[in-house]
Amino acid sequence: MDLGAIISWLILGLLSGSLVGRLFMGRKEGFGFVMNLILGCAGALLGFIVQQIFNVDFGIDIQITFTQLILALLGTVVVVLIWKVVDKKKKKAAA
Repeated sequence: MDLGAIISWLILGLLSGSLVGRLFMGRKEGFGFVMNLILGCAGALLGFIVQQIFNVDFGIDIQITFTQLILALLGTVVVVLIWKVVDKKKKKAAA
């Protein structure tokens, strides 16, 4: 993976993490800059894996493709949902 791809992943991760953070948290900052980036990059990675396995292509290509953005958003939603379930179970076990 080259530097351009890594920068694209970070931008895509931050964008998807921010959008999903706003959706789930109902506030402008979402989960916070660092957590948005971490969750977004994890979601973008999950989206990339899904794209590779199922060869998903929406037919629109730019530097960061529309397909990558949609899959990153969907992947980030999945990552956030898993994170919330795990966090809820940890809190329940601690109580």
